[in-house]
Amino acid sequence: VAVPFLILIGIWVITRAQMIRVEERIRFVAESRVVALARLGDISRTFSEMRVNLRTFLLATNGAGQSAARVLYDEDVADLNRMLTDYADKRITGEQGQRMLNDFRALSRQWMSDADTVMSLASVGQKGEAIALFSGSVMGLGKKLSDLLKEWVQFNEKLATDAGHEALGSIEGARLNLMIAVGSAIALSIVLG
Repeated sequence: VAVPFLILIGIWVITRAQMIRVEERIRFVAESRVVALARLGDISRTFSEMRVNLRTFLLATNGAGQSAARVLYDEDVADLNRMLTDYADKRITGEQGQRMLNDFRALSRQWMSDADTVMSLASVGQKGEAIALFSGSVMGLGKKLSDLLKEWVQFNEKLATDAGHEALGSIEGARLNLMIAVGSAIALSIVLG
């Protein structure tokens, strides 16, 4: 009677340990990477809105149109900074993730500085210079930022996918170990009576 009971306790211990590992991986995906991917989507959308508001500012035919575009742009800048701070505080995983955040922050600061210069030039009637800066540096930096965001999303997708595969592997391992342990318990029960 004691041997099958010990085997059942062993089954419970092994299964429990593997289920804890599965839970950790699933929690990592659900609470970390899914939220990180959603935040990156928000960052991407906000940056796109900033680009649209800058174009709208350049195309405005009067001061009121420029002012309205500038207000929306400034709101987006504040939102972007808030989201990047949230990401830095809660969503970073590893050195590569930190590097991507730092690169995005540095490039976006440079883009925003150039965008501010574009709006300043346009607001004082130097539209030609503003369009030249917009068409050159601002568009080039915008492309680099978009490419970096794409890479950043792919990095987080890979982390989530890998964690999901680990969880599935742990479930398969637990299933196999459970079958072996139950089979062993049945065999021992038959042998020992």
